[in-house]
Amino acid sequence: FGFVIRFIAKFAVLIGILIGVGLFIALLVSWAGGIFSMIAAAPVLDYLSPLSSGMNYLGFANFFFLFGIPIIGLCLFFVRLMFGVRTPGWATASLSVFWTLNLFSGLVILGLATKDFRQSSTLTRSFDFSGFQSDTLRLEWAGNPSNNSSHDIFGEDVILGNDRLELNDMVDIRVRRSDSGRFECVQNITARGRTNADAMDNATKTEFNVSLDGNTLRVPSYFGIPKGQKWRAQKIHLTISVPDGKYIVFGEKINNHVHDVDYADDDGDYYISDYPNRLFRMSETGLTCADCPAFGERDYR
Repeated sequence: FGFVIRFIAKFAVLIGILIGVGLFIALLVSWAGGIFSMIAAAPVLDYLSPLSSGMNYLGFANFFFLFGIPIIGLCLFFVRLMFGVRTPGWATASLSVFWTLNLFSGLVILGLATKDFRQSSTLTRSFDFSGFQSDTLRLEWAGNPSNNSSHDIFGEDVILGNDRLELNDMVDIRVRRSDSGRFECVQNITARGRTNADAMDNATKTEFNVSLDGNTLRVPSYFGIPKGQKWRAQKIHLTISVPDGKYIVFGEKINNHVHDVDYADDDGDYYISDYPNRLFRMSETGLTCADCPAFGERDYR
């Protein structure tokens, strides 16, 4: 019985050592991969991170050692159980002190990074529809983000061009009934900063330009951060107001960004997000689909 117990104990320690070695190898691989990724993404980090390049690398090192030192300690513990080799007291104390220093440094860096996100401000802009004569307004995406890019990370969501950073799929659209009797378009650009004035400045310098081409309002699917500026959690909200008896049409893909609509029948069968390129008519009670298939027709669902 004692032999069986000792065998199980040795086997468990061996498994523990293998796990520890695996974790240590994974730590080395992640360290090398992290350094390579930091170097490759350095131009993008200049926009996204509120810290300097040196502070970014220091923060990465802190993160690595905060997780790496406990893994090293676990490996040393399994070595002691398996081979009876004790870790010198000075080594244990040094690792503990070094881990504490990294924890303190990481907290300081985190505090510095969050300073630039303390306050929030919203910039409101109104689009001029004074020369618009049609009874139908069509919304389309204004092309794709810049193709002249040096970095394309996270698919097509974050693109670094020659003179700005472009963040795609960041626009939220609302549809309302117009009280003025004409079409209206209001842009709300929200950004954060150390102070309200700093946040407003970040919102003002965010590039998001809506244009009118005939009866088509072209909306960028992205917003741009010009060179020299920083990402500060910018958000774009576009509010479209439609007068009674007028129509609005959303093209492909842009219809998926309509998340807040005053429908005449909230339990109806037709919603803008499900039916692109359809005429939706505004009434006193809200928006209804004017050319969607009726009950009993072939395409009704």
